[in-house]
Amino acid sequence: GCLEGESLSELQDAVSDLLNILQSSSPSALLLASLDAARWQQAREEGRSLLARAVLLASKTRHLIKKIPGLHVLEAPSKSGGMVAMDPLRVTVGTAEICSGDEACLAIEESHRVFAEVSEP
Repeated sequence: GCLEGESLSELQDAVSDLLNILQSSSPSALLLASLDAARWQQAREEGRSLLARAVLLASKTRHLIKKIPGLHVLEAPSKSGGMVAMDPLRVTVGTAEICSGDEACLAIEESHRVFAEVSEP
């Protein structure tokens, strides 16, 4: 192949070094501060109403997306044993019938400034 011997070893070392920089099992200070701020806001009355509004908006969004031909929305399973297995704020959309996930992400970013958490090509 094109990478053999010393070149391959150097590449492996470089990738390993980059992964060590980017990956960590330690909690991020920014993430922890964000969680603290979210807990503080949620503890206040206005936080509870903001959360309720966000859940309602996510539900309405799923309902509207389901009406678009070629798009599919992942729905929460029926409640069983008093538990719900999905985050009610997450909206997961299947686009395979009309475009790739990457194309859909780019389109909603450009047209609505909505940023997807993750997409599939």
